[in-house]
Amino acid sequence: DDGNLVGADGCSATCLIEDGRACNAMDPGAKGGSSCVSGSCDPSGGAPGICRGGPDTDGDGTRDVDDLDDDNDGITDAMEGGPDTDTDGDGVPDRLDLDSDGDGILDAREAGHHQPISPAGVLVCSGGFGTNGLCDALETTPGSGRVSYAEGGIETTRAIDTDGDGVPDFRDLDTDGDGILDLVEGSSGCGDVDGDGVCDGGDTDGDGIANGADAAAATWGAGAFIPPPDTDGDGVLDFRDLDSDNDGLSDLIEGGSGCTDADANAVCDGTDVDGDGIALSADQAPTTRGTRGAGKPPDTDGDGVMDFRDLDSDDDGLSDLFEGGSPCTDANTDGVCDAGDEDGDGLVDTADGAPGTWGSGPDKKATVPDTDGDGSPDFRDVDSDGDGVFDIVRAGRARLDADNDGRLDPGPDVDGDGIRDLVDGFPDRFGGLAPPS
Repeated sequence: DDGNLVGADGCSATCLIEDGRACNAMDPGAKGGSSCVSGSCDPSGGAPGICRGGPDTDGDGTRDVDDLDDDNDGITDAMEGGPDTDTDGDGVPDRLDLDSDGDGILDAREAGHHQPISPAGVLVCSGGFGTNGLCDALETTPGSGRVSYAEGGIETTRAIDTDGDGVPDFRDLDTDGDGILDLVEGSSGCGDVDGDGVCDGGDTDGDGIANGADAAAATWGAGAFIPPPDTDGDGVLDFRDLDSDNDGLSDLIEGGSGCTDADANAVCDGTDVDGDGIALSADQAPTTRGTRGAGKPPDTDGDGVMDFRDLDSDDDGLSDLFEGGSPCTDANTDGVCDAGDEDGDGLVDTADGAPGTWGSGPDKKATVPDTDGDGSPDFRDVDSDGDGVFDIVRAGRARLDADNDGRLDPGPDVDGDGIRDLVDGFPDRFGGLAPPS
């Protein structure tokens, strides 16, 4: 576009200069602001000036053409792949998309910068924005245009990639590589009828958040930001946690994806051919973004708490830690592993075969016994040894099984940890199932 309006110059009468390009300053033709699509020519940087105008998607006062983070999710446009990259193929480029991979978890959360997030799903940025559109608190120094997600002002050139598979979290459908989709672990509530790991439905307001995960489906932004769960309260959100309930059995084991884990690092084996973050051994559509037909992870006892979040998956009154062969310690006998987590992967050090490196190792792999060899591991089997006597009887709790089905009688589970309050030593907080005496 040259801004000229004369005949035979290759431009029609409606051909004007796009934002970000030099304005027309020469005759013949329209000059200055009238040569720009936006109608605004900015000469502040010297002649001939730059066309300035167009949208300010995130409303931070800096138009997208000058904004280094158009959607204010804390991931720069450069990190998001420039003007045209559209990871989830929803028609909204990543630089304007608040959920670039369509998994129901906002990019501002998946970015890994630990900045507060507003109800709209963008940065709060109490310190304000510079003229470059970046939140000052995210920059190495205000106005530098270089982001830093860590303390000490160390520049971050790539968005966070939790499982180290080469796919940054905001584009990864299985951020921790445990075989459980982020759509499930993030608990966004959006539908996924085809089980591809991407939220179903349209996007009325064009913010990249599917209507089913968008509390303000007609207005740009999320409307109500609900943080993804951290089931065990260890500070690691479930979609980044390799043991979401901290029972010493990895999510890979309890999640039921069926993926392989030959090196016992609690991460699914295999390359990622299509770059969607789902390892080959867990991907039912390995050459197409997303998987296919993925159901919800098992909820063995049908109590509404999936096994990877349930401390008593079969509801027999014996904790998964006790029945599952976990190598971790449990000094206070609450059914939850003790000790810290040096590498922040959600596996406590006493159950982590590689406590200084993300992922585990074979020397701390849970044995996951199947005592009677019936194909159902003990933590899911109400008669682990197959002798016809239910485990709940051997645990001394037969009186709590009036219908004699091998499970605790129906009753409340106020804290939602999968332990019926009947046997929960701490009914108002996570954990509380002691082993039989």
